[in-house]
Amino acid sequence: MDTKKNKDLKNKENKKNTKNTKKVNEKPTKKTNKKEKDESKMNSKLSKFAYNFKKNVITNDTKTVLLVLIMIGVFIGLNLWVKSLNLMQIDLTKEKLYTLTDTSINAIKNLNKDIKIYVWGYTEDAPVVDLIRQYNSKNKKITYKMVSRDKNQDLVEKYNFEDEMPSIVIVTNEGAVSERKDFLYDTDFYSYDANLNQVDVTEQKITNSILKVNTEDIPVIYALTNSGINQEVSIEYFKQCIGYFGLYTMSNLDTTNAKKFEIPKDADLLILPTLTSDLNKKVSDKIKDYILAGGNILIFNDPNIEKKGEFTNYNEILDLYGISFANTFVVEDSDHAITGTDSYMFGTVSETSEISRNINVSPILFRPRKHSL
Repeated sequence: MDTKKNKDLKNKENKKNTKNTKKVNEKPTKKTNKKEKDESKMNSKLSKFAYNFKKNVITNDTKTVLLVLIMIGVFIGLNLWVKSLNLMQIDLTKEKLYTLTDTSINAIKNLNKDIKIYVWGYTEDAPVVDLIRQYNSKNKKITYKMVSRDKNQDLVEKYNFEDEMPSIVIVTNEGAVSERKDFLYDTDFYSYDANLNQVDVTEQKITNSILKVNTEDIPVIYALTNSGINQEVSIEYFKQCIGYFGLYTMSNLDTTNAKKFEIPKDADLLILPTLTSDLNKKVSDKIKDYILAGGNILIFNDPNIEKKGEFTNYNEILDLYGISFANTFVVEDSDHAITGTDSYMFGTVSETSEISRNINVSPILFRPRKHSL
């Protein structure tokens, strides 16, 4: 009986221990499941973050980069397209210095010869190049080409282009025996008025040069020269003035060897600059013969240049026009004289006279010598 009772107690105790063992064993299992669940939850969050990062950041950045590259490509393409159109710049200057005038447009619009303008030392956006494009827009026979040493060494050698010396050459009948060309340098594109203000003459120079290479019959001018003739002031001033209004070719005619002196038959005008000494008799006689045969002559006489001796032969030429040379001054005592220097006078240039209406300088300063008419 006692044995049975003890056995039951033992079994009961074993069951209790087993139950406690189960409980002890079950506790860690619950903790382990929770940890795994937390880890799984964390991994799920990380996966979701990585997915969203890839979707919203990496994918969008790729799209952004592609969009930027596309925009850059479009920008470059538009620039190349616009550049190929050779669009003219907008002239914002008050005087419209870089816009072709009606005078130039009318002068070139009917030209039918192919004209090539080679541009050296300028950039595409230079005002002179933009002006040349306007000539092309008014007459497709006028074209231009930018010349560089790297790409056009043949043209550099042919036209003797020099570094640091911007210039253009205007050519017609290129490559033929009858090829005609005219050079314009950067310094040709400006001049000075009576007040020594710089004046832009780019358009006048280019238009005249275009007409010059297209004109079959260009006036030929000869200017006398020797040690007794001063050309420095009068001839240079004349070149500036005639450059505005006409086309010409000019050469010097040396009078040093009087025996061989001849006035060429193609002379349309003979210039006699200011003399510092009298002409040789043989030279003056041939000049008189030229005048009497209907030749044209232009005479300069600068009062500020010192003159030596008598001018007998020179005066014989002037006698043909009823004038003579005297080494004296005309003095002005009115308000037209400069204070303290009565030999310098101001004169108003008529804007209506056929002779002076194209002269755009008024008043004009002059210091005349006495001439009897």
